[in-house]
Amino acid sequence: MPRSTASKWFSWTGIVFAALYLAIVILCIAAALSADGDDKGRFVLLQLPLALQLALLHELNLDRLLGDLSWVGGYLLIGLPTLALFYFAGWGLEQLVRAAFRPIAGRR
Repeated sequence: MPRSTASKWFSWTGIVFAALYLAIVILCIAAALSADGDDKGRFVLLQLPLALQLALLHELNLDRLLGDLSWVGGYLLIGLPTLALFYFAGWGLEQLVRAAFRPIAGRR
């Protein structure tokens, strides 16, 4: 049976994973922008989508490289690769599930 014409790198699961992360980022940024007068709350909300990545950079002693980076720069430098990571995690999961349920050649 011929495969569909979709690219081998296309994955609906990857798109869903990336879209969920993007929705969380958008919600946190929107909440941070609406936190009038609460600088600490704004900081926490802006940091939430990047918290695990920032913790990893801290453990690797690479957080000093981010010293003067703006929030926009942080989201571009850290958030975009995270978005790609979520997409490829979904793609990999989809490939594993497809391989697990693929019929064995000798059995019908």
